Amino acid sequence: PHYSKNAFVFNTLCEPPYTEPYVRWCGRTAGATPPPTRFRKLSEEIRKGAYNPWHVICEYYRGLIFINNGDFAQAEASASELRQIAEMKLHDSYYLSHYNGLRAEIRLAQGKGREASSLLTNVLPSVRATFPRFRILDAKTAATLGDKTSALKLLDDTYNLEGLQFTIAGGDFLDFWLERSKLDYYKAKMYEQFGEKAEAIKFYKKAIQNWKNADKDYPPYIEAKQRLALLAKGG
Repeated sequence: PHYSKNAFVFNTLCEPPYTEPYVRWCGRTAGATPPPTRFRKLSEEIRKGAYNPWHVICEYYRGLIFINNGDFAQAEASASELRQIAEMKLHDSYYLSHYNGLRAEIRLAQGKGREASSLLTNVLPSVRATFPRFRILDAKTAATLGDKTSALKLLDDTYNLEGLQFTIAGGDFLDFWLERSKLDYYKAKMYEQFGEKAEAIKFYKKAIQNWKNADKDYPPYIEAKQRLALLAKGG
């Protein structure tokens, strides 16, 4: 709320490779709105920029949708698309991290925790440490392998995750806040997985309280309420 719309876009999305087109696009001078044709041209320039990560992030999330629907073949196709992008970028480690991350997501969903853990070793340490979805993936993988201490620590440390600038540079600014808003929900599921009913109930309640103003059809909110009701009945 303390930033103007232009300043917000500039401060959250602009790294040096973006700076010139975004400054021209946003119009740092009041009222300097580019005409529609210029807007489209600049938008295309940004979209095709060598350092624009959004098409990679979108493909990653597309893969996650397929995973959630149980369509692992299509999820693998999204992973292959990420691999092709990486090859076009001379095997850039950022893009390869997303490729290996999505493959780890697939293996984890298939119940292959050790394969997921092995794939995560191919993810850049900085990405693995500071990008929210990779930290959550790391935590879920550790939990699947029975490493409760590591799994919970990864979640707990994310509450006060330092290095937000890395998530901004990686195009994960919004993802940071979205994932952090789900930490109590993730912890509840993890405690339930480890058979700690009282802790699971406690964190499901916290998650529901956090989402008291959320859309009522928000899937994690619906699941948290369902799981809480089941646990309260002794399930």
